Parts: sequence; C-alpha cells; structure tokens
Amino acid sequence: EFKNNTDIWIPKEYTGSYGTNGFKIDGRDSGDLGDDESGQGNDFTTSGFAANDQVIDTPTNNYCVMNPAARNIDSGFTIANGNLELTRTAAGNKSILGSIAMTAGKWYWEVRTQHSSSYNLEHGIIGQIDAPDMLTGTNPGPKASAYVLQFNSGTYYKYHDNSNASLSVSATGGDIQAFAVDMDNKKIWFGYAADGAGSITWFASGDPAGGSNEMYAINDGEDTYFPVHASSRGNGTQISYFNFGQDGTFGGTESGTQTDGNGEGEFLYAPPSGFLALCTNNLSA
Repeated sequence: EFKNNTDIWIPKEYTGSYGTNGFKIDGRDSGDLGDDESGQGNDFTTSGFAANDQVIDTPTNNYCVMNPAARNIDSGFTIANGNLELTRTAAGNKSILGSIAMTAGKWYWEVRTQHSSSYNLEHGIIGQIDAPDMLTGTNPGPKASAYVLQFNSGTYYKYHDNSNASLSVSATGGDIQAFAVDMDNKKIWFGYAADGAGSITWFASGDPAGGSNEMYAINDGEDTYFPVHASSRGNGTQISYFNFGQDGTFGGTESGTQTDGNGEGEFLYAPPSGFLALCTNNLSA
C-alpha cells in the first residue's frame, strides 16, 4: 500500500489467519527477538544475538548507513554491524560514503571511535563533485569540497580545501564525535565528548541550535553532500562506529535513548534543536 498518501510503497498489515504453523516475528522485544506475535505461540529460538542487535532501522523507515558500494578500501578494511562499524587493520588510504545524500534540511549524527592516538582518522561531509575522485583515485583522501574533523597524532584538527588547522584539543580512543549539518543555511559544526562521558562540546563555542559559531560555512558551490569517512597512515586496529539514529548503543558499548524533534532516532546525546536523524521519515522535513 502507499504510505500516508505518498507514492512510497510499504507492506500492508496482515489481518488474515496464521494457521497452526503460522507466525509473525516483529522483533519488538530486544530480549526475545524470536517472539511470535501471531497468537499461535510459534516462537523462534535465536542464536548469537544480544539486546543491542535490535535496531530501529526498518524498510519503512530507512536510516543512513555507510555504503559498501561507494568505497575505496581493501582487505585491510571491513564493514560490519549493518554497515555502521568500520574496522581498519592495515596501512593505507581508505574511504567510504554514507548512503543518503543531503541537499536541504538540518541533520545530526554521531561516531564512536576506538584507536590509538597515532592514527589519522577523518569524519564529516564531502560534496558530490569530489566524491567519485576520492573513491577511485590513487590517493583517496578528502578533497576540496570536504569538511571533516580529523584525529591527527592525538589532536583534533579541522580540514577543508586540502588544508587543516589544529583545534588544540586532545583526541582519545573512545571519543564520541558529533556532527550537525545545516544544508538550508550551508553551515557545519563539529563536536566531541571525551571517551563518551559528560556532554557534547561543540568546537569554537559552536551553537548549532542558534545557528552561530559554525566550524565552516559550506561555500564551495556544491548542493549535494554525503557523510564521509576517510583514514590513512599507520598499522594496527582502528574502529569507527556510526550512529545516524538507528543504534544508540554503538554495537553494545553505550546506552543512548535520545530522539530528535520529530521523535525519530536513538542517539547517545540529544540532537541540537531543529536537527534531525538522517532517515527516510525525515526527508520530507
């Protein structure tokens, strides 16, 4: 059927008989993901699942993930946990884009990192014009239309147009990074919470809700941007776990229940007022 008088197809609710061996598994109970809701009692036995394996991303409200079809990676880079967890285990340049582009609206997401201070790690956004070159070039790092927050030898940096500048803040291996992107007014803010404790601190006294002290004005002439991850240098293991609103636990390491102003998402920290989860329910907003 069509969803809410739109042209979007969604499954109809089934109202018929389930029969003796019929079942309806809707995954609503995180402690019993195989529970049969049909009334027939035909429960499934699950194996290898934890409560944090239940996420709110569904075919009828699809959240952004990191897109395996838009990447420059090799055998030293793996994608797991619903295309949210990125693990690098070898040296070299790696990059990957988010699955939903931003052309308008205000958007918020979080990234949890796990690594040593010697790595170079970058998260943020990149314009559509530079995305193909970043993914297929011999040096797939951020390009001129990238606006990213860097870990660089244990310190946070901001990066745009092939130039970075220190933010004079130490970066630790369990930090939560926060990103607020205002595509209506073309601004971006970067924030962090050291080791996931306390609250989000927005760099440069940024105030996304008030629209002031942005990290960058997005002014390179692009109209379409993607969330982006890029990393380079060093060996060892480096993990980035994205949460666009579908998994406030970051794979079971945290416990987030904050929603956006439309009641969407499960974030560790409350999104700034007016900023939304990057999901299909919010795209019309």
